[in-house]
Amino acid sequence: MLNFSTASIDVFEKDDGYLVNEVQTYFGQPLPYLMKVNGKIGRYQYIDDQWIFEEGDFNSNHSCDLRLKHALKLLKENKL
Repeated sequence: MLNFSTASIDVFEKDDGYLVNEVQTYFGQPLPYLMKVNGKIGRYQYIDDQWIFEEGDFNSNHSCDLRLKHALKLLKENKL
């Protein structure tokens, strides 16, 4: 594990699994939503060793609000 706390990951889905195309630690979001799964907007989070889809709009301020919220959490926990 590379110990990234935030990243954008482009993934290709194949019949036999997934391929990671690229990982970016700084990214912008050109769409008004982060992602759409089965017609629902939301995001994936890695919780308890599994990826969980959370429905909702998390792309305020082109995702900068999410990064700031996470940075403030790390600062509060003395991890920055």
